[in-house]
Amino acid sequence: KLVALKKEEDNIIKGKIYTNQQKKIIYIVIGNNIRRLKKEKGLTQVQLAYLIQYNDTIASIENNLPVGLEFHYIISKKLNISIIEFFKKLIRLVPKLKN
Repeated sequence: KLVALKKEEDNIIKGKIYTNQQKKIIYIVIGNNIRRLKKEKGLTQVQLAYLIQYNDTIASIENNLPVGLEFHYIISKKLNISIIEFFKKLIRLVPKLKN
């Protein structure tokens, strides 16, 4: 799975991937960043959901469920981190995405 993800990321950089696949990669990267940040703060999915008063599961977001920017803003405030943390790795990918 990681090899396939790396290949798709490389394709984004080269501009060789379609819009739906681009969106999927964006959700994967953001979900992975949420997972990383949660672990860095020593929180479980349940603890993070409780902290941000989120009714759905954090697992669904970590597994690529798209959520709005306000969700990222709330988490960033509760975890005392920059909202940019969620979009790390996308910063190098996004300029290469073609519409």
